[in-house]
Amino acid sequence: MKRFDLSELSAGEPYKLLASLVVPRPIAWVSTVADTGVVNIAPYSFFNLLGSDPPIVALGIAPAKRTGEPKDTGHNLGAIGAGFVVHLVDEASAEAMNQTAAELPAGESEAERANLEPVYDTVTVAVPRIASAPAALECRVAEIVCVGNNRVVIGEVLFVHLQDRLWDDETRRVRTEEAHFIGRMHGGGFYTRTGDLFALERPR
Repeated sequence: MKRFDLSELSAGEPYKLLASLVVPRPIAWVSTVADTGVVNIAPYSFFNLLGSDPPIVALGIAPAKRTGEPKDTGHNLGAIGAGFVVHLVDEASAEAMNQTAAELPAGESEAERANLEPVYDTVTVAVPRIASAPAALECRVAEIVCVGNNRVVIGEVLFVHLQDRLWDDETRRVRTEEAHFIGRMHGGGFYTRTGDLFALERPR
């Protein structure tokens, strides 16, 4: 059994180790709006749903690699109450999502780079959603937790947009198996599909 004292590893090694073990990770494709009105879109795989009463999600937002300064998303979500939209990423959106991972200069919109259409029909936040995304969660910042260089943004989910094809009116359930979501894996650019499913009955 290999053993690792993370305090003794060189810079970057804890990330490589843990990001290769905690997989697959869902991807939050996040849209925010800067003070200047520029729409920022970026993917984050340090993300998950953490509770349902109220519904909350968490984003782990590290500083920009090149500058060490807060990323545009982190800057835009620097205050309690700030609005943002989390989109779930499907296979059809994978390439566009990857394009928005580039660290562009402040003031440049990833939406234009990736040819994404912002839709201004959100109900609870003044932030657009991505038209092509299969699902979008409107959120407001509920809490910000800083641990070292990590900024964890906890958002309350207020409103959900879901493509019609993914909702079953009769059972009132999401057709998750038809969404073809993708997840983040290890290394520089590996992802996984979510089509290979199996079921286990929970013990009573």
